[in-house]
Amino acid sequence: MEYIGSKNIFMLTRDMLKLVNRKVMDHGSRVAYILSMMLRETGRYEEYEIAEFCYLASFHDIGAYRTEDLTKPLQFESRDGAPHSIYGYLFFKYLSAFGERSKILLYHHTSYSNLQEVDFEYKDIANYLNLADAVDVYLTALREKFHVGMFRKWVGKRFSEETLELFMRAEEKGQLIENIRNGEYKKALDEQMDYLIFTNEEKKKCLELLMYCGGFHNVEFVINTTTCVCICNEIAMHMKLGEAEREILYYAALLHDIGLLGLPKELLKPQYELSDAEKELMKKHIAIEERIFKLRNLNEDILNVAIAHHERKDGSGYPKHLKGKEQNKLQRILQVADGMTAKAPLTKEQVIAELQNESADGKLDKEIVEIVLRDYDAIVSKVAEESKAILSMHTKLNTKFQKISAQFT
Repeated sequence: MEYIGSKNIFMLTRDMLKLVNRKVMDHGSRVAYILSMMLRETGRYEEYEIAEFCYLASFHDIGAYRTEDLTKPLQFESRDGAPHSIYGYLFFKYLSAFGERSKILLYHHTSYSNLQEVDFEYKDIANYLNLADAVDVYLTALREKFHVGMFRKWVGKRFSEETLELFMRAEEKGQLIENIRNGEYKKALDEQMDYLIFTNEEKKKCLELLMYCGGFHNVEFVINTTTCVCICNEIAMHMKLGEAEREILYYAALLHDIGLLGLPKELLKPQYELSDAEKELMKKHIAIEERIFKLRNLNEDILNVAIAHHERKDGSGYPKHLKGKEQNKLQRILQVADGMTAKAPLTKEQVIAELQNESADGKLDKEIVEIVLRDYDAIVSKVAEESKAILSMHTKLNTKFQKISAQFT
């Protein structure tokens, strides 16, 4: 059974990044639409290939979440080796299923004249993306003063003749600029993504990339999510759950906190005790993610597990105050895993004592807590291993970023 579709993953990633910075993500959507029209005009690509390139194009400025100050107007550089181009390329290379095609992001600000010296299969698409990016930047800035002929002066330098001609034909046939101005491009792009096809392994890679996107907002988000996923997996194995249940639990744990990205950053890592008003604001992350999940038609089983991670067996949790048999087994596992994740800064003795108390008080499932306590050291060891891998990946990305940046200076 397919628990989450390829298009669902695309939409969830887009929605998640909108929570971090809507302007950057909306720019990406418009650029992806322009690119799709240009690729269709070539006559060389199948619809599913166009959809995959649109996926990359939608997130072509993903590196800006890491390298730019998003509280200020974002400057989309047109020079070779723009920092966000480099980081975006590395992010997709190491954390997605796009492999060599990720270099499209690296070169999407590289001029056509410099691309001639590059040995890269998709350098023509990188140049198409360069123009699509520039079109949206100038269209947004100039509004009614924008005209397509303004790019002619850059032919042979920043853009190839073919690139500009593709855009001109796409504009003439499809009223491309008008569709952006009136918002029709959104429907066209969403329909294009119906052709997106990922294998199960590619889906998991893309969802893990989504999780890493949370690190742009708060580094702890990635570690906490991975910790929760790992604990859920260990509990599921000890309880000998079937493959279908493990799959639902995996996706629910991976997505259960994305609503936090819609809250003010200062709430996610407070240096003080939250006020009552701030605690109530924190609770809104459930409503945020439930709205997104329902909007994107996420599998109902996954949705119901994910949004119940703050429920408690005695009905004292939120948002629905579910009690006892109103909760299913997977919901109760995620509650224990999420609670244990929140206790990570505490000592082993403190964590065990709190889990025992919450179990005795009827808040957490007694059987699940007993499994955790019985295999506590093994579970914590596994979590430490996963956390180390995450920190290692962050170090790797930063090291590679510095190295490649030096090559462009």
